[in-house]
Amino acid sequence: MKWNKKTFKRAGILFVVSILIVFLIRASTYISSLLLEWGIILALFAGLFFGAKYLVNKVQKGALETKVLAAKNADLSVREMEILSRVADGYSNKEIGEQVFLSESTIKKHVSGILVKLDAKRRTEAVKIAREAGLII
Repeated sequence: MKWNKKTFKRAGILFVVSILIVFLIRASTYISSLLLEWGIILALFAGLFFGAKYLVNKVQKGALETKVLAAKNADLSVREMEILSRVADGYSNKEIGEQVFLSESTIKKHVSGILVKLDAKRRTEAVKIAREAGLII
């Protein structure tokens, strides 16, 4: 789970909602009971939030392992392997095209084919899968 503005915003909203629930359930003038209720709500919130984060990380790790196993059997052509290697080195489609004497649009088609064969959504994910599978160094 990535910690970005959207994640923090959602966590903040959940926190505020949990506090509002405490006030709606029992508007108490006794500070000690309020603190106890807040402590219970915060403990539940933290447990649910971090438990969900743990489960999401486990699922993502399992998905990567599945993609790596599939990538070992992916039949990438020699040209696709060459392009994937250059993508891993950080070159853009235009730069790769200049190096292998192909048009940028042809490189883009090869990269799209690589993404499909490795079941990746982005170039960086394809490189990560290929490295884990031992296709590239």
